[in-house]
Amino acid sequence: MTLPDLIELARKVERVHADKENVPSGLAEHLTSMRLALEIHMQKEEQILFPSILNGQGIKMRGPTLQMEREHDEHATNLQRLRALASDFLPPAEACTSWRALFLRCEQLEADIMAHIHLENHVLFPKALSGEI
Repeated sequence: MTLPDLIELARKVERVHADKENVPSGLAEHLTSMRLALEIHMQKEEQILFPSILNGQGIKMRGPTLQMEREHDEHATNLQRLRALASDFLPPAEACTSWRALFLRCEQLEADIMAHIHLENHVLFPKALSGEI
C-alpha cells in the first residue's frame, strides 16, 4: 500500500467512525504532513547526496549527511506522533476491518522508515564519510 493509499484509508476510517470516541482523529492530516516531509527528504537524497556518494565525493558530504540525520530525527518524532494517534497500533475491540488494516499498515510504515533511517545513519553515511564508498 502506498502512502497516498494509506492517507485515503485514514480519511475513510476517520469519516466513517467520526462518532466514536477513540477514532484516530487527525491521523490522515498527520500522514499527509509526513508524506510531504518524506518526499522533500528523498528528493534531497536522490538529487544531491546519493549522486555525490556514487561519484566518490562521500567523504566531502559531511554537511549534507548531518542535515539528513537531523531530518531523520524529525521523521522519528513524526513516527512517535503517528504511534500516539494510532493508539500504539492497537485497534479497539469494535474496530472494523478497515480500521484494523489502517493500524497494521501504519505499523509497517513505521518499521519501513525506521529501517531506512538505520541503514543510512549506521551503514551508508559512515562508509561514505570514511571514503569506503
